[in-house]
Amino acid sequence: MGGWSMIYWFSKYEAGWWGRLFMNKQSINFWGWYAVAMKEKFVPEKIEWWQLPLLCLLLIGVVSSLSVSSWLVAFLFMDFVTIIFLVMLSVEGASSKYGPGIISFVVHQSIASAILYFSYFLYFWTSIYYDYVNLITMVGLFWKSALPPFHGWYASIFGEVSWSSVFLLSTVLKVPPTMLIGSIIIYSSWSYLWWGLCVYAMFFSSMAAAGQLSMRGFFGFLSMGNTCWKVLAFVISVEIYCFFFVIYAGTLLLLMMICKKWDVKKIVNLSNMSKEDGWLIACSSLSLAGVPPFAGFMPKLFICCSAVFSGSSVMVLVVIGYLVASVIGAAIYVDVASAAICARLFMFICPMVFPELLVVNPRVAMVFFLSQIAVAVGGMMAEITHFYF
Repeated sequence: MGGWSMIYWFSKYEAGWWGRLFMNKQSINFWGWYAVAMKEKFVPEKIEWWQLPLLCLLLIGVVSSLSVSSWLVAFLFMDFVTIIFLVMLSVEGASSKYGPGIISFVVHQSIASAILYFSYFLYFWTSIYYDYVNLITMVGLFWKSALPPFHGWYASIFGEVSWSSVFLLSTVLKVPPTMLIGSIIIYSSWSYLWWGLCVYAMFFSSMAAAGQLSMRGFFGFLSMGNTCWKVLAFVISVEIYCFFFVIYAGTLLLLMMICKKWDVKKIVNLSNMSKEDGWLIACSSLSLAGVPPFAGFMPKLFICCSAVFSGSSVMVLVVIGYLVASVIGAAIYVDVASAAICARLFMFICPMVFPELLVVNPRVAMVFFLSQIAVAVGGMMAEITHFYF
């Protein structure tokens, strides 16, 4: 007895009316044809042998740029990280052609690096105009980290690279520029100007994100807004910066895994996914928005409380500006959450042939969120102890 005959016999005599309804010969032939068609159209990405070594080199470059004492060496390591990322893109897209977004990325990164090197050598030539040199350096760092008004290249590359490259652009490649921006703000006498630029970038990213329809555009402006939060976190404390980065990167990774699984391009396409993944998208989106009681609320609470308790009126004004901009940008998070929660329960088709390769178990996700909340509560108790004892 053949394989299809065995399945048909089991569905007819053993599985009851449910099997007779869905496991007849016509259904088996249809789903077999559908699986073959989808396998030809959607092929899951495989982990290639070159990805792990290049990722290790990328992380080594990021850590090295933060551990050196010379600004010139830090700039060189930042360019090393950019070159490694371009190598990853070139190997990743060997079978396809990239558009003008990659060219724009290379051109803008080169211009930003030239500005940074020029500011470094200008510091030795004119030591009197130290604040003006810092202004040039800040322009280069804002350009590197794609903060407004130097963000034109950021959205163009987001639409051409894979989800893993989008994740690296939003997290790992933002670490060195944000820390260097925070260092300049700490030791510069023009801190009012730098904070004004950060608040402007926060407002711009929030208002631009509120009008996005694509998921990649949403992630792009989401990254800009959270970059401003990273700068404020680093100025306050390195520990708070690391805590915020871990929560942000973990939540963003979960979001991008689900978007990659369902091949989501528009926000309205979130209604085509399963119920479990829809709720994960909604909870992760609200966590990134900083809505309590989700995990993303705790790092932002630490940042705001630490800035207010620092006794600086400038920091208080910056926190107020950040909060107002976050309220404006909360509209897009609510749109994403509502589109994901309204997902259809029964009529959905996953576009991947083997979705189990990227399945996020709801129990594992729940443990992930609970562990984040537990770490957040423990960190909050440590922060209260730091302030009052």
